[in-house]
Amino acid sequence: MKPLRLACLSLLCAALPLCALAAVPALRSYDRQQGYQYVTYGAYPQGAAGEALPILWRVLSVEDGAAYLLSEYVLEPGQMHHAWEAYGAWPETDLYAHLNGAFLRSAFTPAQQAALAQRPAPGTVFLPSEADITNPAYGFAGNADRQAPFTPYAQAQGLFVYRGGRFSPYWTRDRDTKHQDGSPRRVLEGGKMGFIRAIVENLGPRPGVLLHVGAAQALGGAGTRDNPLVLDALP
Repeated sequence: MKPLRLACLSLLCAALPLCALAAVPALRSYDRQQGYQYVTYGAYPQGAAGEALPILWRVLSVEDGAAYLLSEYVLEPGQMHHAWEAYGAWPETDLYAHLNGAFLRSAFTPAQQAALAQRPAPGTVFLPSEADITNPAYGFAGNADRQAPFTPYAQAQGLFVYRGGRFSPYWTRDRDTKHQDGSPRRVLEGGKMGFIRAIVENLGPRPGVLLHVGAAQALGGAGTRDNPLVLDALP
């Protein structure tokens, strides 16, 4: 499938031969040779003092007009659910309610929300599944690929940080099939997969969204981690 192009704010100066249209990189899926494409979209507290900063996402895939964006960082600590005995399907959890409630409203403007795929399950904002973060087509060929950094805000709010201070564990939306005691699957130290009870408070979400490419525009950037594409909703 050909990569989809975002709308560009620049005006085409047809009458002026020397007026060049600014090149806007195409949104594309992960590529083994090129690696990930990075974008910013929305904003959330990330500085140690709670300063709101653009959310950095890696583009996992672009299919059927939608880009699967996964947060580069674990953004905050939060329980999967308040009672491990009552932990059930992902859409019934406290974390689902938070991501699709307070987080969604805080991170995205109404126009930005409208450009996201609105789905009851796995949600407008969701956690990656274990299948997602073990999928080589998404860039997860080994344990190290699953490791995720965290924001200063998340650490200041009590997020658990592994030795070395670079990475932290994070939830997936899957339940561990071998344990019926409220144990979601999660990413462990070194990127290994494991489980832990849903009531644990010092793990956090690494959220994902599906962005309708045709409803977004690129305002600048090159798509690299250090110079991501700056995306916003079309007016």
